[in-house]
Amino acid sequence: MVMIGDVDKISPEVIEKIKNVTLFTKRLFRTQQIGQSKSFVKGMGFDFDSLRDYTIGDDIRFIDWRGSSRASTLLVRQFKQDQVKTVMLVVDISKSLSFGTVQQKIDIVSRMAAIIGLIGHYSQDLVGLILFSDGVELYLPPRKDKNYINVIMKAIFSWKPKGKNTNSKAVLKYLLKATLRQTIVFWFSDCIDNQFEDAIKLISPVHDVYVMRCLDSLEQHLPVIGSLLVQDLETEQIGYVAITKHHATHLQTRVLLQEKIMKNNGVKAIDIIDMVKALEKIISLFRARMRT
Repeated sequence: MVMIGDVDKISPEVIEKIKNVTLFTKRLFRTQQIGQSKSFVKGMGFDFDSLRDYTIGDDIRFIDWRGSSRASTLLVRQFKQDQVKTVMLVVDISKSLSFGTVQQKIDIVSRMAAIIGLIGHYSQDLVGLILFSDGVELYLPPRKDKNYINVIMKAIFSWKPKGKNTNSKAVLKYLLKATLRQTIVFWFSDCIDNQFEDAIKLISPVHDVYVMRCLDSLEQHLPVIGSLLVQDLETEQIGYVAITKHHATHLQTRVLLQEKIMKNNGVKAIDIIDMVKALEKIISLFRARMRT
């Protein structure tokens, strides 16, 4: 496991990013009232939930004798039991994320990953991190230590990628080996990877997966402007491409196919290029979780 240095060993710019995202997330908590209560499962905790019929094997200490007398049948008190969740941030740091017409995709991805990590931390969940390109570059196992979230944010904002390409399938195989318990996986990427769809099919039966997709507006609506000099950021190849209507609709078609595959596999997808709209959906997500 690779650990990140102390605050005094990172740049003032990264320190400022951590401060800003922390203040933003705390304000989000106060104004939107998300994450203020723990999630629960039915069990033998301390908060009363409901009465149910007694079944063989139930602890007789939890029989509600007064309620049983009124109902003329044995009733058992059922309680709510705290359940700590495991949240894993899986962040694509490949070269394609350095593209952006207004803002680099990696900046948006990093900020959103830090916000969701903080929300998980404030909800008293275990939070871990994977940074990947053509392989896993950094793995920080899920923990709930008070200072650990700062280690995660330092990694998100300061890690220098070693690889250029993207290998989603290899990363998710690594994740499956590394995580023993069911995990809430937040997958941050532009999803421009030939193995992405196969990776989703691989992990969705095991974990609860949320894809935080970051596609630049130009990648979603490519103008038909004739011949254009372009560079593949991952391979660094440069060449002229005649932009036709086919090219303009190819990525849109692929996005629709991805959404169909994700829906069929029970994976939720949120486009995060518009951070305001994305945060609205994420807030709704956490509120729904609080009600379960």
